[in-house]
Amino acid sequence: MNKKRKRLDWHEWADTLPDYRFRVFYRMCRDTFDLLLDLIRDQLEMCEMRAKAGCPHGPISPELQLSMTLRWLAGGSYLDIHHFHGVSQAAFW
Repeated sequence: MNKKRKRLDWHEWADTLPDYRFRVFYRMCRDTFDLLLDLIRDQLEMCEMRAKAGCPHGPISPELQLSMTLRWLAGGSYLDIHHFHGVSQAAFW
């Protein structure tokens, strides 16, 4: 059975996460996450535009790209990360 994947809504997720949990998940505070995102957003959006044509579920937002990367760098398993964020294993890599 092929279930449709539900992509994580970053803003809904981040808004419900208490600050201390955000820090545990991403090893940085929200302000630092937002600053880092601002610094690399243009590069992530270029990747997003290239992926638009080949991804049946649509492009992965810069927020989700950064979220997945930081979770992986913090020691998370790609299996858990791709499932939680609602992207395929191939899209994660």
